[in-house]
Amino acid sequence: MNLQHLLTLLRGLDQLTFRVEGGPNVPSHAHITEVGIQSKSFIDCGNTRRTDEKLTFQIWVADDVDHQLAPMKFAKILEDTSADLGAGNLDITVEHMTGGTIGLYGLDFDGHSFVLTPTHTDCLAKSKCGFGETDIQDAEVKSAEPCCSPSTGCC
Repeated sequence: MNLQHLLTLLRGLDQLTFRVEGGPNVPSHAHITEVGIQSKSFIDCGNTRRTDEKLTFQIWVADDVDHQLAPMKFAKILEDTSADLGAGNLDITVEHMTGGTIGLYGLDFDGHSFVLTPTHTDCLAKSKCGFGETDIQDAEVKSAEPCCSPSTGCC
């Protein structure tokens, strides 16, 4: 989900509810403790330089059970923060504490609640690394040099 989609959904809600996919609801008194942009520059296993940028927010559950963030207030926080940071319409990643560590989630909506969805790893250069599949495309590719095959032990 991207920022504009999230803002559109928030404007149509009376109550803000999050839940972990396949898991429990996040308590209604959870706080949004930060909103920011995460930028990542990296070189994948196919020796291709890539960049990735996401809008992130962190959900934190505290002992303060007397407050609940309203959808329009959350929308205002997102609008103000994204304008200050120059976020544009980035895809969203959510940080939420689960199982004793911070989990990184995608965001979806099921018609009633925002759903924290699992994130996954993937090889971005499958054809270059001998997996025979198409590489994942990236608008920010800086170079595309050939990689080795798995049989050479370099990957």
